[in-house]
Amino acid sequence: MNQTAMQQAMLVEFAVREAGPRGSLEMMQAICYCIRNRVRGGWYDGSWLANIEHADEVRANEPPERVRLDEHDRNLQKMLQCVDDIWYGQRTEAQPHDGSLESSLAKAMHWAFLDRPLTPFGKEMLSHPVNYAVKCQMGTMIFV
Repeated sequence: MNQTAMQQAMLVEFAVREAGPRGSLEMMQAICYCIRNRVRGGWYDGSWLANIEHADEVRANEPPERVRLDEHDRNLQKMLQCVDDIWYGQRTEAQPHDGSLESSLAKAMHWAFLDRPLTPFGKEMLSHPVNYAVKCQMGTMIFV
């Protein structure tokens, strides 16, 4: 195993656990895109590992119920298959919005589940829409 494979596995694990026990594949992918946007935005010097390790410090919601990973879970299997596309995605800001999840989340760096308890950061984020403008919404999940 190399360092990239380890970090990709950590990213998938974080997204699966963060989406929670009823999280959809799209929720998990969206969380990964937000972390990728942080990396590309230079957070923690653009380190994937540091961004994954510190993601809970800017969490908008209280941690969800613990998700036990199951290698037979289809969402986990699909996340493992698509993590390369998220990791190496070549989309640029010059490209037109094509309606894909990736383009919809092009600038989003935070997510919040509106139906889950908020952290102090989450309350701050939602109470200052000028500083944290909603870029996309997926059901009860918003992205800023």
